[in-house]
Amino acid sequence: MSVASDLIAALDAETTSTAGARTTLLSVTIDVVGHGAPVDTHVRIVRATRSLVFSEAEARDDAGARVITASAVHKIAR
Repeated sequence: MSVASDLIAALDAETTSTAGARTTLLSVTIDVVGHGAPVDTHVRIVRATRSLVFSEAEARDDAGARVITASAVHKIAR
């Protein structure tokens, strides 16, 4: 898998867990902000409404430097 697909999979898993239901990715923005191979990914839910979940993710390298950031919007399937 690519780094982008790994990041999207982490965003999908966290939003589905938060929503308690299946979610569909509506939008994602991925920015490469540094050099190095990402080894650790952290996802944070920014906001959840009845129908949408907004999230952010970042991937860091071995030294702890941020190398990739992402933001996403998921629709909750009800």
